[in-house]
Amino acid sequence: MCLLLLLSFLQLSCKNEGLSSEEKQVLKFQITRHNIATEATFVQDSIHELQEQRAKYRQKYLTGFGEYLKDHMIFFSNNWNRPYNIKKDRTLTLESYLDYCRVHKYNPKQYIKNIN
Repeated sequence: MCLLLLLSFLQLSCKNEGLSSEEKQVLKFQITRHNIATEATFVQDSIHELQEQRAKYRQKYLTGFGEYLKDHMIFFSNNWNRPYNIKKDRTLTLESYLDYCRVHKYNPKQYIKNIN
């Protein structure tokens, strides 16, 4: 039991990447700003895609155009960030960001500047 507790403490301390609470707050703020900006980009891309699909296929699919458009936009939404790109992650959290930095061996205090 003690070993399990020690291992979980070790894992938590490694996961924190040696960040102070102030640094975590700064990162959380930057991640929130990133999520808002990325959501706005996604909305812009969705509007652009919707307009393109309307212009291209409205006449071609006179019957069932609304259903086609709805299905296409669901597909577009599901595939907008495939393959995964952290710059397009609209629901980034501090934990997932730190995990990403740890896996790719990035400095979390510096790499945030690359994704914003």
